[in-house]
Amino acid sequence: MQGYVYCSICNGAWSGDNIASCHPTHNGEFISFLGISIIPEFVSEFEEHCLCDNIDSGEWTASQSGRYKQVMVDLQFFIVDCT
Repeated sequence: MQGYVYCSICNGAWSGDNIASCHPTHNGEFISFLGISIIPEFVSEFEEHCLCDNIDSGEWTASQSGRYKQVMVDLQFFIVDCT
């Protein structure tokens, strides 16, 4: 299976193992992401830590597949003050 690497400058993915620093000299097949924007480093490391801690602090239960899930999602749970 062929892999793709996203380039935030092109707002698309290129086939192969090209890295974003190759812009604008990418080669390979291009896949466009119309209507979708990926913003690198949108959340700071501290904010990420706060969000993950809040998600992980919820109750986790085993599902029939053996994976764990959170039974009830409260949207207020995701409002985090990381100041």
